[in-house]
Amino acid sequence: MLVETMAEKPHSGEVSTERWHRVRSILEMALDLAPARRADYLQGACGGDRELRAEIESLLAAAEGSAWFDQPALALAHATATMETPADTGLQRGRMVGNYRVVEQIGQGGMGAVYQAIDERLNRPVALKVILRGISGLGGSAPDRRRFAQEAKAASALNHPNIVTIYEYDSGDGMDFIAMEYIQGASLDRLLGRHEVGLTTFLGYARQVAGAMAKAHEAGIVHRDLKPANIMVTGDGVVKVLDFGLAKREKSAAADPNATQTQGLTQAGGVVGTPSYMSPEQVMGESEDWRSDIFSFGVILYELACGRRPFEGKTVHATMSLIAHQEPAAPAGLNPSVPPALAALIGRCLKKDPAERPQSMAEIAAALAAMAQTPPPSKTRGNPRRRLAAGVLGAVALAAGLWVSRGNHPAAPAGRELTYSIEAQKMRDGQPLAEPYTASAADSFEGGWRFRLRAQSPQSGFLYLVNQGPDESGVARLWILYPRAPSAAALPPNQETVTGWMVFDRNPGTEKLWIVWSARPAPAIETALAGAAEGRVESQDTATAIERLLAGLGPVQRKAVGNGAVKLESAGASETLAEVLELKHR
Repeated sequence: MLVETMAEKPHSGEVSTERWHRVRSILEMALDLAPARRADYLQGACGGDRELRAEIESLLAAAEGSAWFDQPALALAHATATMETPADTGLQRGRMVGNYRVVEQIGQGGMGAVYQAIDERLNRPVALKVILRGISGLGGSAPDRRRFAQEAKAASALNHPNIVTIYEYDSGDGMDFIAMEYIQGASLDRLLGRHEVGLTTFLGYARQVAGAMAKAHEAGIVHRDLKPANIMVTGDGVVKVLDFGLAKREKSAAADPNATQTQGLTQAGGVVGTPSYMSPEQVMGESEDWRSDIFSFGVILYELACGRRPFEGKTVHATMSLIAHQEPAAPAGLNPSVPPALAALIGRCLKKDPAERPQSMAEIAAALAAMAQTPPPSKTRGNPRRRLAAGVLGAVALAAGLWVSRGNHPAAPAGRELTYSIEAQKMRDGQPLAEPYTASAADSFEGGWRFRLRAQSPQSGFLYLVNQGPDESGVARLWILYPRAPSAAALPPNQETVTGWMVFDRNPGTEKLWIVWSARPAPAIETALAGAAEGRVESQDTATAIERLLAGLGPVQRKAVGNGAVKLESAGASETLAEVLELKHR
């Protein structure tokens, strides 16, 4: 699970009615603003009242970090305000929850708390999401427990690289818990607020989300709370969709005719979701299907393209009214650089009538993939959130229902060039022993240590790390270590790319690692990424195709350029260069 620490400030004493009216007013307004605009608003609304501002920020963290279920904002706010401090929950460092040893609390919200923990059986880090029965504001009621179980069941039914992996759901010692994968990263709403990521990259993230939701919808699962806060991004750009606590399962055509239509957790007419990202059918309390997620996805696309949400009322109820009855401002009116193809896709996703929206997330993923075919320009101007790659401009025909060929790339430049370095970190029991250091391929490493690659080129292109090593049964396999999902866009020139951390296993030996830098997507590797589980290449035909690709790559010129970095240059006009490293570990 991708997690970020959310500070929860303890609150004591009674709160006056007048104070709560003010808290409610400021909270509702802040929730309707984009995260990037909240700081300025709170500065003016709270003035010099530091305690008030801390209270509002605490409530915002809880509201954005958990599902909204069918309870009003003030109910959630009151539950959070009376919440005891993390130290009073009883989950201290070293506490055992099932087979998991608690390391530290890393998040908290209206449904409970999230802890980093160690799986004592497999010696791996996990994220432990816990609800404690009987603790005020930490979920524990029968409906909360049913929703909690629903989250585990919905997510565990899905196997996709862009959906959080559920390891276990269990109860004991007065608590219910879910053990999930633990991967450090940042939520999409935090990335939006930092103004550091270009739109081309954001659209790459969006494509991964669309692929994940296509998988969920194929399994008959509707998320119903799709929003940037529930989308996490790892350091190497892999997206993970989280929080299926509001998900419902639709009845498939082959299902038992006597089965219920949905397995939702709210009463008829109940409103669930996060207001700004709800579909019209959600805000009206009507029955919704997978196309409700498509509307929410359209809201996210709009925010990525325009820097603000399409529906922003002064209160939660005003926002919901806008969603149900009014059309949003045209994207081009807010950001003239948005191309017609992207604007058209957003407009279709935001149709009030579900029948007029794209009818599948797979269709949307294909549209976003076509927008990524041409590498981005080397220089752009303006706010990073409002930049768009030239590749998007080439997808105008897609909005009219035309397909753009994946092979329609511009001529590649003569020769390829890549400078890289290896960064390693000594580890013990999953914890760092020292600061990361620049390593050499000739170094000797130990099982459990981790490493990552830093790479940069004056050209745009596609970077791949391919590993050959044994699986759990000892059979030699190919693994795609980077990226962890199909490439959405070329990496930009003159910008450092840092992969995520990769860990040496406990089997001593020599690992082969191919660094591949290509002007165009490598079809064999991209095919593997589309079907890989945890990076493992399952298909023998695909593995053979990758091996042929690697064996057919020409020689490169290699030279050290200082500080442990190595510069690679391909000979002649080759579109792809590669170097194989042999990393020894004990």
